[in-house]
Amino acid sequence: MTAPLIAVSHLEKTYLTRSGSQIRALTDVTLDVADGEFITIVGPSGCGKTTLLRILGGLLSASSGSVAHSAPSPKASHQFSMIEYRGANGACSS
Repeated sequence: MTAPLIAVSHLEKTYLTRSGSQIRALTDVTLDVADGEFITIVGPSGCGKTTLLRILGGLLSASSGSVAHSAPSPKASHQFSMIEYRGANGACSS
């Protein structure tokens, strides 16, 4: 069995409000995505879909848990690699 392309383990994200209370956007999310596998993330508005995708894309840090990518990280090459990576994939416009 090969390692998953993306492995998410016990991922959590909590936001602090201005009043100091906590809002839990993600709680104990665990999933593996194999190379070539097609997945969808569905749920009602406000359930954490975008938060999860932002964490997977490196745009947001998790409060706890881990995300592992078996593909080489674009962060490894140099300081502007994430900008170049996102630009090449349509996430940023110049």
